[in-house]
Amino acid sequence: MNEKDYALMVLGCDKNAELLPMFLRNIKKYWPQYNKEIYINTESVRFKDERFKLVFPSKMCDISKPWAERLYEFLKEYPYEYVVFLLDDFILADFVDDDELNRIHKIMLKNSEIACFNFMETYKDKEDSIKEEYGRYYLKDRNAEFRINLQAAIWRKDFLMKFIRKHENPWQFETWGSKRSRRFTDKIYHMKKDAKHVFI
Repeated sequence: MNEKDYALMVLGCDKNAELLPMFLRNIKKYWPQYNKEIYINTESVRFKDERFKLVFPSKMCDISKPWAERLYEFLKEYPYEYVVFLLDDFILADFVDDDELNRIHKIMLKNSEIACFNFMETYKDKEDSIKEEYGRYYLKDRNAEFRINLQAAIWRKDFLMKFIRKHENPWQFETWGSKRSRRFTDKIYHMKKDAKHVFI
């Protein structure tokens, strides 16, 4: 195992577990190059799949456990330095641009100051905050809204963990996490409007 690699982590919950078979079916269909583990963050739902090695949190928990606490604890168990996030209801509808994802991963390996590449346009985005670019992406202003969000992205795990607050839900994480991120100089890139998507 190469610790500097990445794998897919599905941000899930028990109440959405019925989506997971469809999610995995479309991963297989639209991301045929993917042959690593899939980490699925549910509270207590566990199952096996003949197509993938599925990894769940080592400990089951009650649905009352805060979302951010579950994420933080699962990231502690996650063995790679980079992680690709997809929400459990992000069902792929077209082929993943695997070459682009690997290109971005290589850029992050060479530039430790980069914390994240976000693969979706962001609500209330302001592209006049552009300072530098990497092809389809631009550097997100540190004061911008939704700088931190849970759309499809690749993250540097250590950056992500240092500003998670365990009591938060996903909406608080996006709102307050964006505000907390202003204190850090790490760079976060977002996809330009109308750019070709990596995940669809």
